[in-house]
Amino acid sequence: MYSLAHLHLLINHTPIIFAALGLLFILVALIRRRDDLTRLSLGFFVAAAVMALPTYLTGDSAAHTVRHMPGVTGAYIHNHEEAATAAAIVVGILGVFALWALWRYRRPAVIPRWVVIITVIGGLMGSTAMARTGLLGGEIRHTEVRADTTTAATTVITDTPPVR
Repeated sequence: MYSLAHLHLLINHTPIIFAALGLLFILVALIRRRDDLTRLSLGFFVAAAVMALPTYLTGDSAAHTVRHMPGVTGAYIHNHEEAATAAAIVVGILGVFALWALWRYRRPAVIPRWVVIITVIGGLMGSTAMARTGLLGGEIRHTEVRADTTTAATTVITDTPPVR
């Protein structure tokens, strides 16, 4: 049965990917001084902010669904929730700034350098915050990304019968 937890799992990668693509394009735009790439990156940051909202809002439902599953602790969920709040705020602010810049500089055709610099800084912050949130979210159910993964991997390898 589909639920808000399922929706969370379906959409949780989109703000991470959009923020990363926005950062990539704004860095290329900065180096090559390409206004079209600046606008493209601003669009990606707006999309990241838009997708961060439903992802964030469906997080509680996902937390309630997995809270009592084996291997899931309240600490993993809490760390992810804290990171998600910060990332949603940072990317939300960046998205509003990007939307404003797209509207404000629709004419003249050139976006000022100071807007590009602020977008690069915001993009670094937003992409980092989103990537960290994704990692902490992965730790909830994916033991392979947890810090103590060496112990788990050693146990699994040692306990498996030899392949013939």
